[in-house]
Amino acid sequence: MNEVQISQIDGVRYYTISNYDRMAPFFMSLVSSSDHWLFLSSTGGITAGRKNADNALFPYYTDDKIHDSHAHTGPVTLLSVTSHDTVHFWQPFATHVFPCSDSIVRSLHKSVWGNAVIFEEQNRSLGLTFSYRWSFSSRFGIVRSARLRNDRSEPVSIEIVDGLRNVLPAGTDRITQERLSTLLDGYKRSEFIENTKLGIYALSSIITDRAEPSESLLANTVWSLGFPEATVSIDPNVLTSFPPSRAGESPTEVRGRRGAYVHHATFVLENEKKWCVVADVGMNSAAVANLQSYLATHPVEKIDSDLAEEMAVDTDRLRRFVATSDGLQVSGDERLAGRHYTNTLFNIMRGGVFADGYSVSRNEFLRFCRRWNGPVCDRFQRVVQDLPEHITYEDLRQVADRVRATGEPESRNFERIVAEFLPLSFSRRHGDPSRPWNRFSIDLFSPDGTPMIAYQGNWRDIFQNWEALAHSFPLYLEGMISRFVNATTADGYNPYRISQDGIDWEVFDPDDPWSNIGYWNDHQIVYLYRLMKLLNDHLPEVLPALLEEQKYVFADVPYRIKSFAAIIEDPRETIDFDDEREAVIDARVASIGADGKLLHNGDEIVHVSLLEKVLILVLTKIGNLVPGGGIWMNTQRPEWNDANNALVGWGVSIVTVAHLRRFLVFLLDEILPDSDQAVELSEPVARFFDAISGVLASYESRDAATDPAVRYAKVMELGAVADSYRRSVYSGEIGRGEKTITLKEIRNFLSAATRCLDRSIETARRPDGLYHSYNLMHLHNSKIEIVRLPLMLEGQVAVLSAGMLSSTDSAAVVDALSESALYRPDQNSFTLYPDKSLPRFMNKNAIPSDSPETDAVLQRVASTTGDQIVQKDTNGAYHFHADFAMRRYCKPDWMSWASARMIGRAC
Repeated sequence: MNEVQISQIDGVRYYTISNYDRMAPFFMSLVSSSDHWLFLSSTGGITAGRKNADNALFPYYTDDKIHDSHAHTGPVTLLSVTSHDTVHFWQPFATHVFPCSDSIVRSLHKSVWGNAVIFEEQNRSLGLTFSYRWSFSSRFGIVRSARLRNDRSEPVSIEIVDGLRNVLPAGTDRITQERLSTLLDGYKRSEFIENTKLGIYALSSIITDRAEPSESLLANTVWSLGFPEATVSIDPNVLTSFPPSRAGESPTEVRGRRGAYVHHATFVLENEKKWCVVADVGMNSAAVANLQSYLATHPVEKIDSDLAEEMAVDTDRLRRFVATSDGLQVSGDERLAGRHYTNTLFNIMRGGVFADGYSVSRNEFLRFCRRWNGPVCDRFQRVVQDLPEHITYEDLRQVADRVRATGEPESRNFERIVAEFLPLSFSRRHGDPSRPWNRFSIDLFSPDGTPMIAYQGNWRDIFQNWEALAHSFPLYLEGMISRFVNATTADGYNPYRISQDGIDWEVFDPDDPWSNIGYWNDHQIVYLYRLMKLLNDHLPEVLPALLEEQKYVFADVPYRIKSFAAIIEDPRETIDFDDEREAVIDARVASIGADGKLLHNGDEIVHVSLLEKVLILVLTKIGNLVPGGGIWMNTQRPEWNDANNALVGWGVSIVTVAHLRRFLVFLLDEILPDSDQAVELSEPVARFFDAISGVLASYESRDAATDPAVRYAKVMELGAVADSYRRSVYSGEIGRGEKTITLKEIRNFLSAATRCLDRSIETARRPDGLYHSYNLMHLHNSKIEIVRLPLMLEGQVAVLSAGMLSSTDSAAVVDALSESALYRPDQNSFTLYPDKSLPRFMNKNAIPSDSPETDAVLQRVASTTGDQIVQKDTNGAYHFHADFAMRRYCKPDWMSWASARMIGRAC
């Protein structure tokens, strides 16, 4: 009934869902080639604007509220239809109408380019079809085009009210909408200019509690086209009755009420009637005056032609962006080609696109260089200014090579800044009303209106999307890899967010329950492997030559991982925020720019080789290896999936083990030659390497992957080594002193590490032929037991890609997947988790009292703490206190016992 078809409407291909109103409400987004954003519900609820949520045309709420907002926000249409002396009332898309016949048929159409959507309702009883379309114009704004079609041969008399409700005034930020909406209503002021039918929506003044005057000098605007016989009202009260009780009144100013823009007209419909309303946000006085003059001095035909041309330009520019990243395909399967287009579109929206290919702007590079390092920019500005205004990326790299060859001070930093200059545009963070914790911003233009180079996203989003983009732009791969490794820390982790302005990390806010700090370590090895693999495939001579070049740097994040003893005591609280270090970093940023967030020795940025950077990441992972369990997730953040938050502390990841294994094999097979060539490492890194190598060599003959006592001993050894290395990092030893090791020694270490990882993957095999993804470690009595967690798809993908299974074994895993609870026959696909049957409330939090030892402990806890930790019900059963958080209230010995004996079984 709801199968998607492909339709042709006004020369444009659309995906069509008939009877979409019989489906549960679903959420959609539309994309513009400019800085518009628009999210809407299949109910008709909508939010839209430009750049970010603080520049909204309709209130920016979470998706659940947008589903519900159709009754008071966005488009509304009411019709009185007279046919054969009978009057019929019709409200298209009214959700309270549940047709019991086929007299009402609703269809939803979304353009194959992703920048337009049409809501259509056919009223077969009346012989009428009404539809409206949302689309964009970079110049004019957000466009709602409406059409009323007579499907019968005889004309009908129509009275219609149609328009927009709850139009926001400019200057309404997201927080004000959410927290001060009732105060906001009092500041709203709508104005109407009759001769141009222009609605202006502004605040009477900026909402502030400061003791100072604060004028509001921006406005949102709405105007219409194609409905000359209609009267327009900006008064929302016109919608309180139908037909409007004050049909002849059209106030030119409304204060203290929500904005509206409503047509009212009576006419005879013979074939069809079309009209549109056009809205824009954040317009200053000059822009409003220019718009008013344009509407007053140009004929309707010219305005209509300009609008249609601008909308076509938006579509063409959007298609060109996608084409730049090889997103346009021609295939016998139009849906498959459309899926590729959509995947590419959303990829470049997150990671950006090289809109001008390999052409770069000299002036944009100088701005980038100055933001990153003012002194470096000053030193080499003349070299860059002598270049043409537009050059190729390769030409710019050659300039950096010539500068480096001079050996001048700061030449290495200039070369690095050139490498990391990635002229990306169109990027925005991964945020929308269904992800309100992520605040997006579409930064395409500088304040002076010139195109702007900008990208932003969290670590995983950026590098995940650059991986796909790199297939289309392989010459940028070296710069992407530089951006990646230069943003990692000397203790082996990565910050939270990446942008054209550098890196960001989280700062804990005790008043924000969502606030936390930690190293996400987001699939660090996964994306480094993929970028390096791509570079090696496209330009196999480049990567080996880069390994020894001392031109890479470290992010200086003010996190300090606690001692290994402290980690063992409480692996959920393992990072301290170094306020003094942050102050030092902030001072450097103020002095030189974004490079102030890089690790320094005194006034000098620390430089090391790419090989050293790679080894630190690998050694850090091995330092957290729990044999037979996985990589220990002990840095206060999960790997990538927030659903794994509860695993942090005692969770271990087989997924990371598998990806690390693939990376090590890649280094062995494709990058590192088998030779006695000596390479230089910083002395602390060399010590770290030697110590980890020694631990691995000492237990290769013993099965630490299965013996809890041996596992415990090796985790203690690895943890102590990693702890010692971190102490040297935090004391400033990185970059001071050098030691040589041979490539053969590195290869021997990687081979030994691969064998250890293989044993952990082997022990993760389940009886059904699939693999565990994540596990829990239980540390008690000098042993580490591994508790297996439920099935996940992620582990199967990771193990299949690790390169250790034969083709026969890989096929067996795929066959087992198809027989598992992860398979969805209705979608012929797989889910991340199986559908789980969760325990009912009364079956939760019942502590099993199945032994004298348990009973004694429960009685002792109850007698010494009252009901602060456990409570006894009238049936004699024990339960944890409802506000109980184990790591806050219990000592480590109790916590360890309880985590094994009760938490997993009671909750």
